[in-house]
Amino acid sequence: MYTFRKVGVESADTLTRFWADTFTQAYQDLHTPENLRTYCAKNYSNEDAISILLSDQYACIIAYREQVPVGYYILKYQ
Repeated sequence: MYTFRKVGVESADTLTRFWADTFTQAYQDLHTPENLRTYCAKNYSNEDAISILLSDQYACIIAYREQVPVGYYILKYQ
């Protein structure tokens, strides 16, 4: 069974890891592992995640299966 929880700054590491993992999965056939690591290090930081998680303009929801994070989505309020 899956559960969905709105999360805050305590989940910044998880969100940063999801960003890097999903980018890598999407582009691993087009780029070298080194290029992917470099891009993710430059573009997906805990500071960026914290900024989104503290903002009133966004809501971050993480999906859990048996208490393990398995997916996420971010809503941007208009």
